[in-house]
Amino acid sequence: MITQNSIVTGRNGFRYQLGTVLGSGGEGTVYRLQNPQLVAKIYKTADSSLEHKLRYMVDHPIPTVVDQSGNLILKAAWPQDVLFDGNGHFVGYIMPIVEGGIDIFEIERGCTSAKAKSLFPNYTWRLNVLVARNLAASVN
Repeated sequence: MITQNSIVTGRNGFRYQLGTVLGSGGEGTVYRLQNPQLVAKIYKTADSSLEHKLRYMVDHPIPTVVDQSGNLILKAAWPQDVLFDGNGHFVGYIMPIVEGGIDIFEIERGCTSAKAKSLFPNYTWRLNVLVARNLAASVN
């Protein structure tokens, strides 16, 4: 069983030690790592189709999107490495931690949260289209 302080290994043999739990949900648990820019998501159950999808995502990263002034518009917690336990079984992935932003669903739902309203005080549905376009272009 993988828990805090467990060691997991990436595709190229890099070893990660899991730190404190940041959150847990239906799919699995997210752990801090020594590198403060990265976290690990460990699945409760993982299968080969999920591993295949994550390998593809790691091999096809999306760019960070900035505006004309260089201000960050879109940063996604996109997988950066696939993780395996001590027996070589797929267990999860590494992704960058995204702090200080807002969940894309807060924009999609009309910027109703206080944080979303403060970041987008002049919100219109046109912003939804722009966000959707930027996300689609990045993931494409």
